[in-house]
Amino acid sequence: MSLFQYDPLRADRRRRPYQKTCERNIAENLNPCTPTLLHMATGGGKTFVANNALKAELSRSGGYALWVTKDWLLLQQAADDLAARHSGMATRLARLGGSRNAGDIGRLPEVTDTNRVRVVYTTLHTFKMRRDQGRLPRRKPKLIVWDECHWGYAASTGKALLKWARERHIPVLGLTATPRQTGQFKIACSHTFSELVKDEFLADYELKGCRTNVGWSPQLAGERGDFTPSSLSELAASPKRNDLIVNEYVNNAGEYGKTVIFACNIRHADRLAHLLKVANISARPFHSQIPPRVRQETLRQFSAPGGEIRVLVNVAMFTHGVDVPDIKTVFLCRPTASDILFSQMVGRGARRTSEKDGFYLVEFTDNANRFLPEVVTAKKFFGAPIHAGGNARRRNRPWRHRFNSVGAPAWTGTQGPKAVRDLWYLEGQTFGVEFELTADIDPKDLTEEEWLPIALGLLARLRDRLGPSRVRPDAEMDYHTEGYDKWKVEYDRSVGWEVVSPILEGKNGFIELANACAVLTAAADDLGLRVNYRTGTHVHIGWITSRDRAIRALRLVHLLEPMLRSLVPPSRFAAFDPVTESYDPRTPNDYCRPVKDVYKVHDFDGDTTLDDVEHMADGTDARFVTFNPTPLWESPETPHVEIRLLGGTTEAEKVLPWISLWMRLLRAADQGRDLSRYDFHDPAANFPTLDIHDMLNIVDLPDESDKFEQRLRQRQEDVFSIWRRHDELHDWLPAAHPKRERRPFIRSHEDIIGTLEDSKLAIPDTGAFVDLDDQGRLCALWCVLLGEGPLPAGQDATVFLCAERLHSEGWADYRRRPRKGSRLYKAIRNTLDTADSDGWFDVPGPGLVRAFVGIEASTPSPANRVLDQGGWQDCVLRAMSQQEGGRAPRWLVGRTAFDVAREYYGIQIQTYVRSVEEPIEDAIDSAVEEGLIAIDQSFEAATDDDSVLVLLVKYRVP
Repeated sequence: MSLFQYDPLRADRRRRPYQKTCERNIAENLNPCTPTLLHMATGGGKTFVANNALKAELSRSGGYALWVTKDWLLLQQAADDLAARHSGMATRLARLGGSRNAGDIGRLPEVTDTNRVRVVYTTLHTFKMRRDQGRLPRRKPKLIVWDECHWGYAASTGKALLKWARERHIPVLGLTATPRQTGQFKIACSHTFSELVKDEFLADYELKGCRTNVGWSPQLAGERGDFTPSSLSELAASPKRNDLIVNEYVNNAGEYGKTVIFACNIRHADRLAHLLKVANISARPFHSQIPPRVRQETLRQFSAPGGEIRVLVNVAMFTHGVDVPDIKTVFLCRPTASDILFSQMVGRGARRTSEKDGFYLVEFTDNANRFLPEVVTAKKFFGAPIHAGGNARRRNRPWRHRFNSVGAPAWTGTQGPKAVRDLWYLEGQTFGVEFELTADIDPKDLTEEEWLPIALGLLARLRDRLGPSRVRPDAEMDYHTEGYDKWKVEYDRSVGWEVVSPILEGKNGFIELANACAVLTAAADDLGLRVNYRTGTHVHIGWITSRDRAIRALRLVHLLEPMLRSLVPPSRFAAFDPVTESYDPRTPNDYCRPVKDVYKVHDFDGDTTLDDVEHMADGTDARFVTFNPTPLWESPETPHVEIRLLGGTTEAEKVLPWISLWMRLLRAADQGRDLSRYDFHDPAANFPTLDIHDMLNIVDLPDESDKFEQRLRQRQEDVFSIWRRHDELHDWLPAAHPKRERRPFIRSHEDIIGTLEDSKLAIPDTGAFVDLDDQGRLCALWCVLLGEGPLPAGQDATVFLCAERLHSEGWADYRRRPRKGSRLYKAIRNTLDTADSDGWFDVPGPGLVRAFVGIEASTPSPANRVLDQGGWQDCVLRAMSQQEGGRAPRWLVGRTAFDVAREYYGIQIQTYVRSVEEPIEDAIDSAVEEGLIAIDQSFEAATDDDSVLVLLVKYRVP
């Protein structure tokens, strides 16, 4: 039977009693306010239950569901199960993305706003990318199923999915066999491995331990991490151990049968598979470096009853969702400190069939050269219990800071490197810095072979400048490695490379840091590294404090955040979209949230304790705040705080004054400055002019700070210039600073392509603008200029802007500006003249033109944040008049009305959120009631979202 076809035999599969209960509980608990969780041990039938629940929900509500998970193979299995067991669904499935490297699921059609599908499949990464680009289907799903929701839960992809669903009031069903934590989920049902084995729904295991007597010196990647890649490589390279593994299977092949082996790394998997083949065992490796098509064929041969492959040697790709019920044996050749990973590996053999009620679990135990209580073994494994309300936070670095609480304030003076001059510091106060560097490759996809040479290059350059005694000789692809006595480079999965300083102190520490900054700036260019909106430069400052002082520091940071915001890149305070190069001030940076979002400082009083402060952060990763105080209660033996507010940089002129300022801010908290006259409910109201001097008065810097103040003012002016270039940040500018004229909404590439297709014109090829016919050039020019605002008529500036836009869309090539005698210049000039004479342009004022908006010309109203009901109805009717024949689905009218509101009325909201969706829906209803729009009753729609609206009148702009 082919994939994605109805199979009556599979449709007859009976539900187990606990599965029926789960489906009923899911139906009762689904709601748009809180995500629902289905926890079921591997082998219990999560996909089976979820597909039944999905079908029941769609039968009730209509519409479609969005199924999201970590990779395409899991999506393929989910889609195949649904199509095979539920009649009529096979032809109603689609995918979002995945046209390449998605395997068989790539055969499904791409979802559009017109095809009437019931389930759309996509990966977390694709979803976030499409969301960021504004390329998601306009019709919202009725349900989101998030398979393997423990994966990506704390990452930006998972947060983006939950945020998007919450804004649109879409219920979410999370599926997992190994929940990390359930703080945001409501548990609908939970069945652990041990429970399902006890009730004879899963196969029990027979444990066989094999001691290898191979020495091993393992290390953990951080306090809660798994074993480091270098530790696992040590085991993988042992010929003695590999021979023992192979001989164990060869000597018991008849008993072990179909087997999956979990190897330490890719090289290990290839080696074991080769040794097994030499011993006449049909074995294949299975890992990420094998092409997807080859992997799929290998899995098919392994899965088939009596298949050609008896042993699959896997690395990290056989732990999720793979359903091969007749696996008889699991070889655990890869030790782990993760109970999640362990349970997933064990679960590969746990499927129970009519011919199988047990399986072999073979553990290979090594001689660790250190005490390792973290190793998970079968004897320790009792399922994957849920820790309801738990907080899966990554812990802070254990910086071993020194601090002299009675140290004297001092200034670095006017000698030494320029960046080190005129800085305030406290004698005895220590500090450290983490520099994040990234590259074009996704940091999560970095292999050790790609990461290590660059890390070693950074260390070599630091050694040349700072001396070998100050820099570690080697780099390992680990995180939170021990020791802060030398410079080191670590792997950070969010960016790629993280350079960590030793603990520094005083003027000499500033000088060493300035030298290191110079090295990193030059090395980044040489090695292809860079800093951008994703990277940060995090400062750690040693601070022995009391409860009162810690609370005063939080209040002080909360008060000064509007001032501090004017000294750092805007990406620290507002989410940045690299596609549109725009910021969203309503959405904070996931890794640098304002203090006010986590700690309610205006509720602090004399009875507030550090325990109270800690509890305020329950359910969040409280490390990711502009000012991170969590080490004060997590690491009281190494007291320090972390400042995450500085954006990615390797410039000493930015880093050193920042450290100096924060040392003084902590000193002010120690001294207990009187802040009673300030408004803590609206901190920005205290600093209407954002005058640096106001902040320095609060932290009480002495008179010698004049030059220091000048440096801060220059930095602030640099930041102001960024705010001026972005309309969405103009509200941050003080009144005394001129704002640039508001820049209208610019059409996206998808909008432009859609306009050309609607006009039945061929989409230009690269460089093809000059070869279009007159109508094609007019349409292309109209597309790229629409929304640019009034432009000078008959001036070269307009020609150059057109060339720039055409170049950015790949329709015309030019270097800098087209020469007046060039074909491109003449083509644009002739097109402009023709468009002007043919009425393609609107004339908003003397000597100005702009692209005609398609309805009778009228000057748009000034930019409004909120429209009245009449304004929204105007947008709806304009949207209807743009549709072919004045007919369109309700959801399309709503989204088009939102586009009209942005282009015509200039509202600055960038996404179709609830605050605009509701008034648009109300405007549609009022237009229907007033007889301006009708609902096509002949169209049999499954839901209101699918109903077709018809414009009854010829609408004219009032």
